[in-house]
Amino acid sequence: MKEDIKKILSMFRDEKLTIDEATDLLETLIEPNFNSGNNYTKKYLRLIIKSPGKDEVSLKLPISMIKLMKRIIPKNLKNNGFDSEEAANITKDIFESIDKMDDEKTTINTEDGTEIIFNLE
Repeated sequence: MKEDIKKILSMFRDEKLTIDEATDLLETLIEPNFNSGNNYTKKYLRLIIKSPGKDEVSLKLPISMIKLMKRIIPKNLKNNGFDSEEAANITKDIFESIDKMDDEKTTINTEDGTEIIFNLE
């Protein structure tokens, strides 16, 4: 947990998180009974987003913070050249699929050619 706290503070320092996002993440780490409503046995969600003409986005996110990911993923996408609508649609596709996934890698292909690959680790 100490390393997670350091990472959150570092991301805040580097202006990758707002004060509200950092606070939410820290509260989530400290709150012992937090979960997303699902009982995932894996600890992380690995997410790779490939879109024609844009930088590849790769994230490894703790499952315990899955609710907060809905804010972090769109921001990261926007920082890598996606517009707000694209980021919102990709995020929606991801979270609709997370609840259906098993231990295998899952791939979503969107109409604009974006490939979203994710799995639980």
